[in-house]
Amino acid sequence: MNKIKLVISDLDETILKYGDLVSPKDQETVDRLLDRGIEVAWITGRYYDSIPEYFTNKERFTFVSSSNGALIHNVKVNEVIYEKNISYMDVLTIIEKVNEKASSLFIENRQAVYTDERLFLNEILEGGYFFESLKKQAQLKDDLYEFVKENKVDALKVEAAFHDLDFRDYIHRELSRLNQFKVSATHISNVDVINKDVSKGTALLYLKDLLGLETEEIMAIGDNDNDVAMIEAAGIGVAMANGSPLIKEAADFITDSIEHDGFSAAVRKVIQL
Repeated sequence: MNKIKLVISDLDETILKYGDLVSPKDQETVDRLLDRGIEVAWITGRYYDSIPEYFTNKERFTFVSSSNGALIHNVKVNEVIYEKNISYMDVLTIIEKVNEKASSLFIENRQAVYTDERLFLNEILEGGYFFESLKKQAQLKDDLYEFVKENKVDALKVEAAFHDLDFRDYIHRELSRLNQFKVSATHISNVDVINKDVSKGTALLYLKDLLGLETEEIMAIGDNDNDVAMIEAAGIGVAMANGSPLIKEAADFITDSIEHDGFSAAVRKVIQL
């Protein structure tokens, strides 16, 4: 008999389709899990205020982790229960390394999302990937480096995108080599940088300890490289069919794609609903 007590999922391209849509079948699966008394939690790379209301509904869910595990909310009581930042000095180091060739650059913390006005306007003109998802949250700064320096702005996450993919790969290696950060990717053209002691896996382990669960009582589902630590920390780790090669290699099994309700297929393979 399966003993899963907590199902944790990534959002984008796992249960959340482009346009912030959750399929009726996946919604039904979530409802059945909750009816069975199984906790459902979300761990995403998104900035908290950009998460659709479906996932932060306090009548249904308790825990939501954002910024790749750097922040965890108890949404039932509207309280931050975990937070781990990059120091402002380290944020400055990141800006120095990426600023010359970045096509977009966002600094996220609990207060806001900040971006460089020059880069932001370039992305608008070029139809940039990040403009649509962050335009409502971003505060534009004339000089992002000076703003961070003068205001000592710590960050939950720094997110940069590049048109030059070779330079993007170089930056990924360079920042990883410094051993000050955790560097991952949620898109072929970007890098996400968080505190070196943070990952979606550490967020899962925090919830595991908080709820007093055993590893085998947790199931996790994801699609991208930044989900690998999360599915490896779970008793059962599942990769989406539309997922990256790295997460597929790490998973216990591969479910259907998001277009075919892979979240539901994974849950129903493991848990009788």
